[in-house]
Amino acid sequence: MNTVIRRILLILAVLLLAGCPKDSEPPQVTILWPGDGDTVRGTVTVAVHATDNKEVTAVELYVNSQHHSSDSTGDSDTFRLTWDTEGLALDTFHNIFCDGYDAAGNLGPSDEHQVFVASGSWHAGTVTGPQTWDSTGNPHYVVGELLVRATVSVLPGTEIYMGEDAAITIGLGSNGGLRAIGTEQKPILFTTMAEKNRSAGDWLGIGFMSGADQDLSILRHCVVEYGGGGGWLLYSESAGVVIDSSEFYQSIGNGIEAGPNGLKDFADNTVTSCAGFPLVVHPNNLAAVTTGNTFAGNDNRGIRVRGGKVGRTGTWQNLGLPYYVTGPLSISGFGNPAVTIAEGCSLLLADSALIRVGFGNPGALKALGGVAGVFFSPAGGSPGPAEWPGFEFWELSDPASALDHCYIDRAGNLRSGGAAVVVRGPVSMTNSRIMRSKSCGVKCDNDGFLVFANNVITGCDRYPVTTRAQFAGSLGSGNLLTGNSSDSIEVLEGTIAQHSYWRNQGVPYLVRGRIDVGSNNAPTMTVQQGGTVVFDAGSEGLLVVGENDPGTLSATGKPDSVTFTSTDTVWGSWRGIEIHRLGSGSKLDCCRLLYGGKQEPGILYIERSAPTVQNCRIAHTPNYCIALIQSVLDPDVLRANNVLEDYGEDDILVEE
Repeated sequence: MNTVIRRILLILAVLLLAGCPKDSEPPQVTILWPGDGDTVRGTVTVAVHATDNKEVTAVELYVNSQHHSSDSTGDSDTFRLTWDTEGLALDTFHNIFCDGYDAAGNLGPSDEHQVFVASGSWHAGTVTGPQTWDSTGNPHYVVGELLVRATVSVLPGTEIYMGEDAAITIGLGSNGGLRAIGTEQKPILFTTMAEKNRSAGDWLGIGFMSGADQDLSILRHCVVEYGGGGGWLLYSESAGVVIDSSEFYQSIGNGIEAGPNGLKDFADNTVTSCAGFPLVVHPNNLAAVTTGNTFAGNDNRGIRVRGGKVGRTGTWQNLGLPYYVTGPLSISGFGNPAVTIAEGCSLLLADSALIRVGFGNPGALKALGGVAGVFFSPAGGSPGPAEWPGFEFWELSDPASALDHCYIDRAGNLRSGGAAVVVRGPVSMTNSRIMRSKSCGVKCDNDGFLVFANNVITGCDRYPVTTRAQFAGSLGSGNLLTGNSSDSIEVLEGTIAQHSYWRNQGVPYLVRGRIDVGSNNAPTMTVQQGGTVVFDAGSEGLLVVGENDPGTLSATGKPDSVTFTSTDTVWGSWRGIEIHRLGSGSKLDCCRLLYGGKQEPGILYIERSAPTVQNCRIAHTPNYCIALIQSVLDPDVLRANNVLEDYGEDDILVEE
């Protein structure tokens, strides 16, 4: 480039600069850590936030008014400067401040912080060999994440101060243990290193990871406070930690979190002033939480229970707070685990929190409410989710499973099997109340109840009960099934192979399809006096007795008659009752058979058998009232002993 061009470019540059306004705005500088009054020792990283209208080019650190170090490579307006306190007198205060510069040379100073350089014991990095911390080394300081890959024993009266973002992590990548055993007179303290403006989240927390030794994981008579920056004050993945007689305060997140086997025993502790839940626990580990704990004064008033599989026997105690169940629960295992929910417990369940018992392996659920009751209701409310799936008792449900004095509200959403309580395996339900199910109240799908008595089912969007025919007899006495969208017991087609007693539940049985009565057990289907069996006009609508195997029908309506009828008061709306040669022991006394005869020669079809039929009214059929096919019964005796209202050619068909 020749001299003339150089001079022209220089002149242009001078003219351009002369026309630009001068930058006079200084950077804004704030020391993030250590704070005013904080305690430090060793090599300290001073974190500084510095911004400018243009660009911060450098930050300078001054200690006791002397320049110490600088950083010109800040990351997202954060600059980090190293301060080595070696050589300074211990247990003394020192002043630090920072200056920030921009490209124009403007200087912006920070506030001055007074920082204490302490003596005591300092812990950082990785613990690879056994250590004992005691009160003679007080105060103990933890800087950064301390990885414990050996055994650390903490003795009574020890005070441990945690730096910013400090954590104690036990058993990560290798075995380790933390035995912090204080006494009532000399507790062990885990707290923040900050002397002024102490606040929740000043440090991360204590974590027992998968390699933590279950025999060496103990906190007793400890105080843990002002942490939770990692989401919790203490976390135990699977260490089986014993925590008792301890206090947990001021977490910016949850108090205690535990995985499937995180806790061995949790008793007589206090957890308070947490921004989250005082306790978050896997359901497999919930029985380790015993009585004597205090969980008051937290932002979330309850115990959060994650979804998961429960393979351990134990009792969910009444802790004075509701359990918030946030996912599906499965109670089953090779050891036949039994979960007992104690009297007075309240469970608030998410819209995915299906409770499944005995699926794949044996298991039992015993919710025994006693006088105080056990309450199950949705976790959400208006305008949030207001329903949850409910219960499923599967084939391997232990016969000890029971719901007694339980209150089940707004269950049976679309994730359920169509009811608040679905029965596919043995269970008893007594003295309980199902309210406002989003589908049916109970559904007997692949099994019936061992006991079903003194229950109330009301406010359901469909039927109070849906059952297959073979399980209708498992409904006991003392039940109230009214106030639902459809006040009927829905009965789906099936074969009755065992004795079945259809009690008068105060609402009719609504039969959809065909019911067969008969097996090698020679079962009897008994309909209690006053009962009503209604056949759906839109289905086959047929009751067959003793066709291929022995079986009988017993319906005695004294003093209140038994009624067999249809959903539609049109002649021939359902087929009728067939009694075949293996059903001769059947008895119809004081019954009403109405609106049948669809596709049948009579409402009552008797083939090669001689049942007792007396004091009955048979009416409203387009065909015969009774069809006798190779039967020894006398038509005239039947006419004399019953009221046959036929409006066709004749009332009885006789075929030899």
